[in-house]
Amino acid sequence: MQSNLTTEKRAATNRRLAKKRVQCLNEALCFVSSSVLADSFVLRNPLLRQAPKRCKLFMKKIHLILFMLISNSIICQEIEECVFDRTTQTDEFIIKKGKFTEYKWDNKNKTATIKLENGETLKAFRGGCVHFGMSGEIFTEFDSSKINDLDFWLNKALWISKNLFDNKDYEYLKDKLIKKDYHQERDENSIYIFIPHEIYDEFSISVRMEDGKAVLYVGYYFS
Repeated sequence: MQSNLTTEKRAATNRRLAKKRVQCLNEALCFVSSSVLADSFVLRNPLLRQAPKRCKLFMKKIHLILFMLISNSIICQEIEECVFDRTTQTDEFIIKKGKFTEYKWDNKNKTATIKLENGETLKAFRGGCVHFGMSGEIFTEFDSSKINDLDFWLNKALWISKNLFDNKDYEYLKDKLIKKDYHQERDENSIYIFIPHEIYDEFSISVRMEDGKAVLYVGYYFS
């Protein structure tokens, strides 16, 4: 397969430092839980004789425990800042390629749904928060004769990468597939291809069954 497209270098997306996450203190939670349990036991089994001052101290302790519970419920909510700037993750990559003009873009999930002329559905994703990735998935009617036809799926994966990915990623994938420089795993109804890459945490192709359809995936991600 040949491509007349020129190779270009393009930054994946704006990247910024991640803020430190706020984590819960298990010791504090255990202390609060134990205190509530102990005091609830006292409430169920009150002393026969209890001085007024002790009762006031007891109520103050209950109020303190309730305050700690409320505070911990607020503090323990995990606050996470994105490493990659999601505001710059748009459908520009589809527009720049120019192959698909009619599609539905989901900005929240950074995914485009494209209806192909042959009736298949292509979902194109590009984005991420802590991990940045790009992928294409084709949902096609199941053909049992094709599930183990590796060349058929690899050629289809190349077609996806050619029309969605940056040229350098497409050429890299094509070169690895031609040289058979990849690791393959199979089971009864799925195929997994792992392509080695120095930068990406994973670059892979897979074929799986989902709701009576064959789903072909090709994509990568890095952090």
